[in-house]
Amino acid sequence: MPALSFEERLVSGRYDDLASVFVDNPEALAAVDFGTHFNAESKPWPSNPKNYSMTFSLVGESRQELIVTLIGEVAKEGTELGPRSNAWIKAGGVILDRTSAKDVLVLKAPTLSPHALKVVFSNQVQTLEAIHEAELLVPPAEKTTNWIRLLEGAANGVVVTLPSKYRVPDDYFHLVKPRIKHKVEATGDADVNSRPVVELGGLYDPSLLPDFDPKLFGLVSTKLAQQEVFMKDSTLLPPWEMKDSLHPGTLVAVEAALIVYHFCGASPSTVFQVQARRVQILEESPLDIEPTTPPIVATSPAKRTPSKLFSSLTTPPRHLPDSPSNSSAPTKTSEPSASGPSKRRK
Repeated sequence: MPALSFEERLVSGRYDDLASVFVDNPEALAAVDFGTHFNAESKPWPSNPKNYSMTFSLVGESRQELIVTLIGEVAKEGTELGPRSNAWIKAGGVILDRTSAKDVLVLKAPTLSPHALKVVFSNQVQTLEAIHEAELLVPPAEKTTNWIRLLEGAANGVVVTLPSKYRVPDDYFHLVKPRIKHKVEATGDADVNSRPVVELGGLYDPSLLPDFDPKLFGLVSTKLAQQEVFMKDSTLLPPWEMKDSLHPGTLVAVEAALIVYHFCGASPSTVFQVQARRVQILEESPLDIEPTTPPIVATSPAKRTPSKLFSSLTTPPRHLPDSPSNSSAPTKTSEPSASGPSKRRK
């Protein structure tokens, strides 16, 4: 089934349905306020007490960790889904077992959003900005990596960081020589028994990545890790298909935790992160991509239960009217304002 165009998302009521799920939902980032619904808690690092991380918990006796769901459209600017992702590698260097590499999604307000969905996205940004502007950090940071990114046209984007892209198997007890020597080409007639089974906790050879470059890797024991990223039909998305399936224009929901890292060295710095726990594709992108040829794989169902809000987002869209062009619904809505409203709106 072809992906809905941006206009079809609008006239079919898909956008309106999604907005209604997020409005006033206590599990939605757009519906909670810092200081009212959740507070911050600082924790020094055992290895270096001068540095600390800041997590967030719900107001109340339970002080339950704040886990929120947000919605947005994958933007081209800032999204990193390649083999190195957001890893810092010096010139001429390679990805090693100790290299920290995480995929990054930058989410923007959905294209042709109706008013209600614009408000949802704007309120998400305002909640994050309120934390950033609360001046909770001592000493103040000289360098800050924000979870809000200014996109082309002065629009706001929310930066979402996924878990580690590569991981050492738990049962790996000894070192071996680097096992990655060349790219494994995918073939349509491969024996089905030789294809990896996609499952939570799965670890795969990094050479399965369609843009794998052997010159970039110097791995010994690390493997490509399966993320909790789900396709529109709620089956797991193999990591080697993420770059194509999460290309710009894809509409997603993200279940995430918020965390702030503060480094108190000679030049204090701070990193604000929206850390994804799960990602659900709500609508595939209607934009063209360069095709890749990843292997066909068997999939297994997810084993963990997401929140009620996250689960409700897999409801299929309503049928399009027979003649969208003749529909009384609007066919185009302007993009959100550059900086969003100054106050939370309803």
